[in-house]
Amino acid sequence: QAAAISRKRGRIVLLGVVGLNLRRADFYEKELSFQVSCSYGPGRYDEAYEKSGQDYPLGFVRWTEQRNFEAVLEMLATNRIEVQKLISHRFPLVDATSAYDAVSREPDALGVVLQYSEAVERAVRVATAPVSLSPGRACLAVVGAGNFSKMTLMPALAKTSARIKYVCDLAGGAAANLARKHGAEQAVTDYHLVLDDHDVTGVVLAVGHHLHAKLVAEALAAGKHVLVEKPLALSVEEVGLLNQVVALHRNRLVMVGYNRRFSPYAIRMKEALRGRSDAAAPTEPEPRSPPAPGSRAMRSRAPSC
Repeated sequence: QAAAISRKRGRIVLLGVVGLNLRRADFYEKELSFQVSCSYGPGRYDEAYEKSGQDYPLGFVRWTEQRNFEAVLEMLATNRIEVQKLISHRFPLVDATSAYDAVSREPDALGVVLQYSEAVERAVRVATAPVSLSPGRACLAVVGAGNFSKMTLMPALAKTSARIKYVCDLAGGAAANLARKHGAEQAVTDYHLVLDDHDVTGVVLAVGHHLHAKLVAEALAAGKHVLVEKPLALSVEEVGLLNQVVALHRNRLVMVGYNRRFSPYAIRMKEALRGRSDAAAPTEPEPRSPPAPGSRAMRSRAPSC
């Protein structure tokens, strides 16, 4: 239908995830263009944009992810977009399965809203029983449940005698799965719960680079030892901030997990180069005959008056 009503050399844009059943003739006869739209607009899935705040110049990209949201929220606030009439069903979050049933089975389901209670649970206990903390035993929290935590950090920590009390990540499901797999006691979505817990003696940070300096400073201020993945900071200003915080908490350790030094390739290279030196052996200068009297070289050596 979109191809049938489009003007010649028009453009059809696909929003969302739907099946495609396109006929070549529709596009050939009118020379139509077809484009799949990325969710939210330009900037989506670009970490430099979404996490580091590197914006696209307005003259080159008019509607970015951020500007799209700002425009829609502004129109909602001024009642230029009316959505109340679009809402056909409301369900409490605990009855979410009924909401999905309504979407898939009820023909009149248009806008289905899940309603959250004001008190949102930030922690999920995963362990079946609390673990006692014996003297001298480290109590750790892992902040960040991404691939490096899943593939490297948590398997390594699970082999130690440390008590892993928390796995923290904004994606609660990822935190819960990782905690359950490696025997951590709780999965949380708010790292302040970790910092406020006096049992926790050390924090392992495996989050986005732009958060490293901020979370290291907050963890030190909360009295925790810190292991943070590289890099420690992204700017000179962040390093200056960390120097100030470290000076105030000298009884706490900060270590940067620069793991390349433990790579099997790096270790083999160090072994192969052990005992070698770059310094070249000094060589004797070739003897030179003295300059002839009256020559330019002799005149250049004469003291000036």
